[in-house]
Amino acid sequence: MASAAVVEKVKEREENCHLPQSALIVMEILRKEGALTPKAIFKKTNFAPRTVRYALKTLLESGIVYKVPNLLDLRQNKYKLA
Repeated sequence: MASAAVVEKVKEREENCHLPQSALIVMEILRKEGALTPKAIFKKTNFAPRTVRYALKTLLESGIVYKVPNLLDLRQNKYKLA
């Protein structure tokens, strides 16, 4: 019998199969690092800023991430997994 964690991972992969590769990579970085600003994601992925913005937009629309105010710089938001 498969463990609950394995079943959960399989379900998560099935749900996320419609996402672009860049969004999956950004999601994995957010999973490992926690809440990050888009600028921090640019630095970690070496993606173009437009690619990161598109990935974050896709993840926001899917309900996978949400915006958190950056208390150190209120001009920017951080993004965190839901």
